[in-house]
Amino acid sequence: MKYYLVIANTFHDSSLALVSPLGEILFAEANERYLQFKRAVNTSPEPFLRIESLLKHYLEPGAEL
Repeated sequence: MKYYLVIANTFHDSSLALVSPLGEILFAEANERYLQFKRAVNTSPEPFLRIESLLKHYLEPGAEL
């Protein structure tokens, strides 16, 4: 079953979401919330190492992404 990593990378309000094969939202967060920086302008949706930990937490081992 295929999971989806959805990234919105814009000038402002970048965000990340993980969606299950059934369309359920497993995780969604605006970048400014994680960074605790209201004006998170020109930042990546999520730091690379954070994405890895989120995938390990929300997806089963060997899941297709």
